[in-house]
Amino acid sequence: MALNEQFLRKSWIHSHEEDEGDAMVFRPSTFALPPSRGRHGFSLNPDGTAVLTGPDPADRLTSGSGEWHIEDPNRLVIDSAQIGRRVFEITSASPDKLVVKRTQ
Repeated sequence: MALNEQFLRKSWIHSHEEDEGDAMVFRPSTFALPPSRGRHGFSLNPDGTAVLTGPDPADRLTSGSGEWHIEDPNRLVIDSAQIGRRVFEITSASPDKLVVKRTQ
């Protein structure tokens, strides 16, 4: 798969309703998702910085900063002091849907 990195440079929200097996689905933050308690997400900025969001134990939205880059042709790597290193294998990427498998 030839990855168009430009598709990634936006804010993504986990659409857990669409997950299948070990595949996680993310939608752009502008996508009309149904109400849900505590959705995780991340913003991938063009300058390589990232902002990660998610619920804390009291269901309040929290955020942390980090950096992101692409390794190999299809691995999204997000490094953050708050969550550590996360590696995702990108199985598909389009302007309105990102499907990944978490590898680390």
